[in-house]
Amino acid sequence: MMRLWLWSLIVIGLCTYSFAEQIKQETAGPCSPAIADIKGNVTINCQGVDPKALRRLNELLNQKDKELVEKRRTNEEKIKEANEWAVRYRDLKIRLEELGETNQLAQEADLLLRQGAFDKAGAKLDQLLEKEEAQVDKVAAHYFNRGQLFDLQFLPHKALPYYEKAYRYRSDNVSYSHAYAVALHKQNQFTEASIVYQNNLQAYRELAKGNPDAYLPYVAKTLNYLANVYSETQRLTEAERFYTEALGIYRELAKANPAHLPGLAETLNDLAILFSNTQRLTEAEQAYTDALVIMRELAKGNPAAYLPFVANTLNNLASLYPRTSRRTEAERFYKEALEIYRELAKANPTAHLPGLAATLNNLASLYPDTRRMDEAERFYTEALGIRRKLARDNPAAYLPDVADTLNNLATLYAYNKRLDEADRAYTEALGIGRELAKAHPAAYLPHVAGTLNNLASLYTKTQRLTEAERFYTEALGIFRELAKANPAAHLPELALTLDNFASLYVQTQRLTEGERAYTEALGIRRELAKANPAVYLSGVAQTLNSLADIYAQTKRLTEAEEAYTEALAILRKLAKDNFFIHLIRVALTLLNLASLYVDTERLQEGERAYTEALGIFGEAAKAYTSARLPKN
Repeated sequence: MMRLWLWSLIVIGLCTYSFAEQIKQETAGPCSPAIADIKGNVTINCQGVDPKALRRLNELLNQKDKELVEKRRTNEEKIKEANEWAVRYRDLKIRLEELGETNQLAQEADLLLRQGAFDKAGAKLDQLLEKEEAQVDKVAAHYFNRGQLFDLQFLPHKALPYYEKAYRYRSDNVSYSHAYAVALHKQNQFTEASIVYQNNLQAYRELAKGNPDAYLPYVAKTLNYLANVYSETQRLTEAERFYTEALGIYRELAKANPAHLPGLAETLNDLAILFSNTQRLTEAEQAYTDALVIMRELAKGNPAAYLPFVANTLNNLASLYPRTSRRTEAERFYKEALEIYRELAKANPTAHLPGLAATLNNLASLYPDTRRMDEAERFYTEALGIRRKLARDNPAAYLPDVADTLNNLATLYAYNKRLDEADRAYTEALGIGRELAKAHPAAYLPHVAGTLNNLASLYTKTQRLTEAERFYTEALGIFRELAKANPAAHLPELALTLDNFASLYVQTQRLTEGERAYTEALGIRRELAKANPAVYLSGVAQTLNSLADIYAQTKRLTEAEEAYTEALAILRKLAKDNFFIHLIRVALTLLNLASLYVDTERLQEGERAYTEALGIFGEAAKAYTSARLPKN
């Protein structure tokens, strides 16, 4: 009996996993900079900052391409850091003035600070530390001041040990503990950061009881920071609870004072990321949309500060649409974000090249589904070039992004039969993922498993079946463990890996094992489709088709016909939204069903199914040719 085994060959996106591309937002500080021209250098004027020190700030900002060593900076962080710089400067100056009333070294450090001579001021504070080690309060203040001087020079990794010492001396000081927690978080020390954030949250809650106007914003910000740590370490229930509480506080604060709108938009964005990662797409879309409305309004008054937020939210919102077959809307939003990022990157490449690369990567991911392969490869290649350059200077921040684009580009190479290039790209991505997972398994093991799945699929195509089975087995083990802790996020990945592994069993004539794996995958996908049919019905149809093939091979023709018929009904419905993907699947299922009809001597039904399938292929060929013709 002739049977078509084409199902997996026409689905380019089904075995592709990506590292998370969302870019977290942070609220602006209380001292807003003045921006003269979005295309020129950033010039900042802040009250309370002495002229020479302010000149030094602007030098640091304009030279940061060479001088900055820090964790990944998102697109709005340059403006945010400038605001925080001014706050730290004023705070440090006040502290040194107070100390200077009784201490000559503090007076000298204060004078050097005003002149922007931070290294010399730091040397004075080092002398002070040596003299006053036994005086706990003063020593804690001096360590904190020393850390702030490093922060003023955009050297957070050097500030961290000083913040830690200030915190150890006076852990009850919320300023010390907050700075320490943020520094830990920036260095990806998630466990330590969460402990300090928790202590700080408790302290701010107590302070807010007596002075809610002053301290509720700190409660909300700390809740959001702590939720980010929980989200990054897969403690999603706790993350959602804290995001929700922060959101409620910011909504109330913003009613009375629009200055809290950026904080509200930040929390909406972060909560939307969590919704997206747990497949709650309707809630994610609403939260992203609300954040986008706020950011568009803010950008009207201050485009330099808020256009990066607009582009970021457009990017995140667009990433949802392909999952519900709204590719036209996705492309429109990605292109708007891309235009914004290209303009921003001309003026400030360090701040905005990461956002540009992310948008190029995401936009490229749309094109394979509509067979625009050349455009996809061009955008992936541009994104990869940017990310490799960024990773050379800051590997900890940007290597995950390099692996993401390598994965996507490898999938494109595999589809275009460039198998050696695909193998090299997947292998490089896997090596990066394994190294990252050693330090942060909760964050990066999903990406290791995804790349293992992709590489195993490639090895299956190139008949390296032993290696393919080994990689599928490892990926399956990882996803089973991840799905126990977070089923919403990882059950889809588990089902996909089961599906792919089953295809290997079928190829090696281990039909019983293949049927078992397909049946488990089908059960998972049916449950997922109950809650979100737009996203998961396609997978149900895919697995039904594959399972029907096994039934047909093992002469269980009634079961095969039932499975093919159910798959066909699902695909006819889905094809109304996406011609190139689902209608072709309709035709392939019709061919399989026609073959079954012929085998059971139902020739008229077989002829009708063959005729419809051929008609679909003809229409698809015309549309594909038309789409590839050069336009005048």
